[in-house]
Amino acid sequence: MRPRLARPGLAALALLAALAAARAAAVEVLVRPADSDEARGTLAGLDGKALLLAGQSGETLKFELVDLMAIEFPAAAAPAGEGCARIFTASGDVIPAKLEADAAGRLSASGPWTGKFEVNAKDLLGLLLPAGLKDDKVRDELAKPGRRKDKVFLVNDEMEGSFESLAGNTLKFKADVLGAMEYKLEDVVGLAFAELRRFKPPGGTYCVAELAGGGRVAGHPVKLDGEGLEWRTLQGAELRLVLSAVVAIRTRNARVTYLSELTPDAVEEKPFVEGLPFVWKHRADLDVFGKPLVLGGVKFRRGLGAAAYAKLTYKIEGAGYKRFKAAAGICDSTAAGGKTAFRVLLDGKEVFATKPLLTRGTKPVSVDLSVEKARELSLIIDFGDESDLGDIGGWGDARLVK
Repeated sequence: MRPRLARPGLAALALLAALAAARAAAVEVLVRPADSDEARGTLAGLDGKALLLAGQSGETLKFELVDLMAIEFPAAAAPAGEGCARIFTASGDVIPAKLEADAAGRLSASGPWTGKFEVNAKDLLGLLLPAGLKDDKVRDELAKPGRRKDKVFLVNDEMEGSFESLAGNTLKFKADVLGAMEYKLEDVVGLAFAELRRFKPPGGTYCVAELAGGGRVAGHPVKLDGEGLEWRTLQGAELRLVLSAVVAIRTRNARVTYLSELTPDAVEEKPFVEGLPFVWKHRADLDVFGKPLVLGGVKFRRGLGAAAYAKLTYKIEGAGYKRFKAAAGICDSTAAGGKTAFRVLLDGKEVFATKPLLTRGTKPVSVDLSVEKARELSLIIDFGDESDLGDIGGWGDARLVK
């Protein structure tokens, strides 16, 4: 299904006129539909339901968000973020911003990624302070839900207890062992909060905005506003994202299931040299070396990395899937010289095979198959000749579409 080439209706024209009046800078985007060809152009409109794209040939394309995998912003760049903390929320957001507290102790945040917004303490999972931005261990701790007590992480210590207040450059914390204490923020690495209410993921379609330099915020785009995008988080907070700092907006719903989100029902992996004990294990959203999945010069955020020989099988009967789509290719991070075969089986019968065999530097090959009547899907990466050199590849954006 290709994107609908549409003459803008009254609502779309009104949106375009409003954007022109606001003199918004042209923002180049790459639109990646779930079940059709990608499109490039200038962002002309975006809300919680649809995107308008001014195409390169002057046409206007309309995409329903429910039909998209992602909207990517190639020119995005991380702003200078000195003094910005990272705000972790129960819904999985990680928002870079500077924290402020008023006389009553209410928190707000602002920074070069977002406009100023209120921070609801009940939605907080943790705060990673500037002193802790490079501390991966504390970052991982803050992202864990289900905590029963507050916890403060200091440069050389950590304590459980109860958070009391944040004012100016001082944190007040009542530790279980030491009692009430005050700390200068430059000595605080992070602060984790007890879970006050369990977050329940929403049904339907929502989006995740990925921010340049690290960070993400889930929710719904509301409308374009000059060079910003008004955004409503899944927990109801209203904020404004700076478009130049947004790397991508990815759509999440039940229509698209990435294979990297599933556990294969059967895995057959063999060593690259017969008799050796070492086997390259497949990885979700990475190549087998643990690096970003880059196939033939194309980077994929989602997908499966694997090496010959690997056969991954998924039972899909009764799930309502209509198509399987992916890009099969050789990893850029592997050695040159290999010749690799990629095959897809449905219920044990081969329905796709790369011909000729793929080598390093070859552009990935598109896979698009009907799976409506299939019970089982198998993906195979196999040796293409007698040599095992460079037979390492992956399946970019491997997904099942309803």
